[in-house]
Amino acid sequence: RYSRKLMIILGVTLWSMTTVAGSFVPKHLFWLFVLLRSLVGIGEASYSCVAPTIIADIYKNDMRTKMLALFNIAVPLGGGLGYIVGSYVSKAFNNDWRWALRVTPALGVICVILLIFLVTEPVRGGADGAHMQKTSSWLLDVKQVFKIKTFILITMGFTWVAFGLGSLSWWGPIFLQKAHILASGSEDPKEKTK
Repeated sequence: RYSRKLMIILGVTLWSMTTVAGSFVPKHLFWLFVLLRSLVGIGEASYSCVAPTIIADIYKNDMRTKMLALFNIAVPLGGGLGYIVGSYVSKAFNNDWRWALRVTPALGVICVILLIFLVTEPVRGGADGAHMQKTSSWLLDVKQVFKIKTFILITMGFTWVAFGLGSLSWWGPIFLQKAHILASGSEDPKEKTK
């Protein structure tokens, strides 16, 4: 119904713009930072669920499986590299974490440029030789999707995995720091300043 290529371009652009914007929010406007980070998630979600449909329409059979696996491995790989690269970027700019949010959107800009000039939108169902189905309403499509029990269970499972990993990535470093302080018997440097 809509141009998938355009949806991906808009999603990556939203992700890039809100990531950079979040790095300039002052401390007293924390609510704005949370809002911008939420928009980052919307940008990510918009392209991460549309891109596999393009991959599926370009490739067939085993090659499709390999390309989808390659695409999906990018999420945890990018997340892990984000911590490493973000740490180095932060150290390079006087331990200011905001610079990590200012550098990574450059990759988004590169992606948008590559998308515009290199990606052509394939015919939907083209790799499978599917014929065009008659169009239905959005509401009818949503009702049909929610009748698929495996879709509901997988979506719920993935939501909880994302929730758990998000919590771990947020609180994990603090927990490890506190555990190290307790194990070594030293004092928390933050407590000394109080």
